[in-house]
Amino acid sequence: MLILTVGCAQTEYNTEEDRNVVIAKVNGQELYKAELNDRWSTVLPMMDATFAGLSDKEIKEKELEHKLKILDSMISEEINRQKASSNETNLSLSDEEIISLDIKFNEAIQSMEAYIMQNFNKAGISEIGEEQMTAELKAFFAGQGTTREDYYEDMKSIEIRRKLRTFVESEISSVSDDEIQLFYNKLLSEQQKLYTENTGRFEADMRDGDLVLNILYGYKIYKKIFIPYLAEDQEMIELMISSKLEIETLGAIEIAYTNLSEKIGEIYNQLDNNDKSFDDLMKEHNPTTADKIYYISEKTKTYTAATRDAALAIKSVGAYSKAVPQTNGVIIWMLAGEVENAGIIPLETVYDEIEMFALEEKRGIKWEQTQELWLSESKIKIFKNKLN
Repeated sequence: MLILTVGCAQTEYNTEEDRNVVIAKVNGQELYKAELNDRWSTVLPMMDATFAGLSDKEIKEKELEHKLKILDSMISEEINRQKASSNETNLSLSDEEIISLDIKFNEAIQSMEAYIMQNFNKAGISEIGEEQMTAELKAFFAGQGTTREDYYEDMKSIEIRRKLRTFVESEISSVSDDEIQLFYNKLLSEQQKLYTENTGRFEADMRDGDLVLNILYGYKIYKKIFIPYLAEDQEMIELMISSKLEIETLGAIEIAYTNLSEKIGEIYNQLDNNDKSFDDLMKEHNPTTADKIYYISEKTKTYTAATRDAALAIKSVGAYSKAVPQTNGVIIWMLAGEVENAGIIPLETVYDEIEMFALEEKRGIKWEQTQELWLSESKIKIFKNKLN
């Protein structure tokens, strides 16, 4: 979505007329075409597949359909804004919340500036002045149909809406035993069906620490060290894959694997000589996933057969596998144990967690019902003929 001013024409999404065209009224408050156009401009680049093969008339119909959905969202947001500022709730952000919002906003701006500089660096430009960066940021926001100021106000509106939702949901303070049992039964039934059809989902849920009530049999627990290929080797592999050249892909993987042989050898030396533990090496090579554990069985389809078999070939806890090449790097497995509590987890074992999730679901339903009530109570007029 980034639009740099260097060599690029600026696009104006709205004329002055659009800024004064009323497309809807919500309890007397006017909504303008300019805002809808801004939002539509961010969606339009992704609509090629939707519009492919359609006639001009059909495209116009699809455009209107999507614009009406955007307008529905604008109307909902306006209703929530009105409710948040009403005498009933009178919600606003505290000084502490404003400070927190400002920090998040500044972090977002810094991230945008860093992204902009990456593009200049690629073009051989290592430094730009403050005035030019301001212009680049303006172009960045214009490319998304907004401004720096409106972006801040949008962030503020999101925070106020979050407080409004908390205000509404706070009316629900507890769930009954029957509701807890009902939630447990529903989640268990869903998992039994889902995991039977897709063991990969079970493995992912276990890996990510989600609440699992139906633990499948035959699984062992693993840790892994992952070593990515060199950048140039990875580019070659991706090129061969995209070109659908299977033999050449295998050759590129073999070369990439060979180019990591020194690093792989160093890891095995450290493990064999007890210079570093497997956990230490995970933190060193994969700091963001070092706390993850992985679940593998004969049924596993998440990995290639060679990768799965390398893990299953480990016979004792604490032992590690040979290095196995993937399309994006090399994996070394360590057997950490076996799943011992396979089967259905009884409600009493996970009662507190189920109660928390059941309460969260009940509050979510309360929020959705309140949204529908507010919408039905609101006086809304849409000027459909002014959307296109």
